[in-house]
Amino acid sequence: MKHKWEIGDRCSPVDGDWTGRVIAIRPDTLVVKDEDGFIDEYAMDELVPLGPLDIRKPVGKPSPPKPKGKQNMPVLDLHAEKLPACRKMPADMILECQLEELRLFLGRMKRDKVPRFGIIHGKGKGVLRGEVIRMLKAQGFKNFRDESIDGGSLLVERH
Repeated sequence: MKHKWEIGDRCSPVDGDWTGRVIAIRPDTLVVKDEDGFIDEYAMDELVPLGPLDIRKPVGKPSPPKPKGKQNMPVLDLHAEKLPACRKMPADMILECQLEELRLFLGRMKRDKVPRFGIIHGKGKGVLRGEVIRMLKAQGFKNFRDESIDGGSLLVERH
């Protein structure tokens, strides 16, 4: 049975790593505002509806607290399987798609004057990492460093 979407419905992507609310409905797509306040458009089959918010006490072990200073830090994971727009693309177009997602993300970070954010590019052969660094510099982000020991992500700070 296909869900009949309405404005205000809670939703999550099929892979389930964030939640949001439907703020507009277009033919075959939904405009969603996520818990960090970012607005994006998704195909209806990329999202699943969530039930009403349950305010009862959670059952089981509570999740561990996030490290201090990173509670609300936005992070963009550039792995193709994490980006809805890039998931079904042919291999020769994935890098271009990842860079477009990065460009949009950096635009939001600038617009919203976000002081600190992360970018996960993965290890691989370093092609994507090099392009991420090039784009950061081109857009005026000068203060960034490896976030992980293995070099798979960058922490960007605006000072």
